[in-house]
Amino acid sequence: MDAITRQAEILKTIELKGNCTILDLAQQLGVSDETIRRDVKQLHAQGHVQKVHGGVRLPGALIESPFRQRMHHRVGAKQKLAEKAAQLISDGTTITIESGTTTFWMARYLTQQKQLTVITNGFEITRELCGRNNNRVFLAGGEASDSGMSTLGYSAIEFVQKFSPDICVISGSVINAEDGLCDFQLEEAEFARAAIKRAKKVIAVMDSSKFDRRAPLHVCDIDRIGILVTDAEPTGRLAESLNNVQVIVA
Repeated sequence: MDAITRQAEILKTIELKGNCTILDLAQQLGVSDETIRRDVKQLHAQGHVQKVHGGVRLPGALIESPFRQRMHHRVGAKQKLAEKAAQLISDGTTITIESGTTTFWMARYLTQQKQLTVITNGFEITRELCGRNNNRVFLAGGEASDSGMSTLGYSAIEFVQKFSPDICVISGSVINAEDGLCDFQLEEAEFARAAIKRAKKVIAVMDSSKFDRRAPLHVCDIDRIGILVTDAEPTGRLAESLNNVQVIVA
């Protein structure tokens, strides 16, 4: 399929749905994420579409924020992973939770645990856990991001480095055997790196659609992950690289 035909298909899909993620378009058209990103960049320059975090929408469309859009994507799968991840947290744990839609659902499932100390850059995570079961919640300062409903930047990184949590929970953009856990957004990758560096254990919560994909920004090597909570067993080289990681299939 040539670029003109592919871009026409992208427009047709977005006109039908109003918005779409890069991953969904890549899977639908059988091409790489980077190919879709180049197409979207051209369509955006021509004024046909508007780029948003992790996806694309019609220009000027009166739709939900990018974070709310992602909340509706693979909801059932995210809830299953989130519930399983929440079961790994004990009373009194000090835990850093990176902002994200899957980690939001995890925060919602942390209903039984008591006296948690939670460090996060997520507004929605803060709202879920603050005032529940005698928890203490610390929200990182910094520049507010509407796409992630979070705080980012130097102030957020400096804040999260003040803590030494038992566990850091992240939901990276992609994971592969060669590069480990990676992201597409610079400031999100920087925050995740800082949070991971301070934690005793790292729990990655991500569905199998993120397996064996690439992103330009390195977050951490696979051997830094203690537990991977996912919806399907990894295969091939990724499975081999995860030999020393506890993989939990929800």
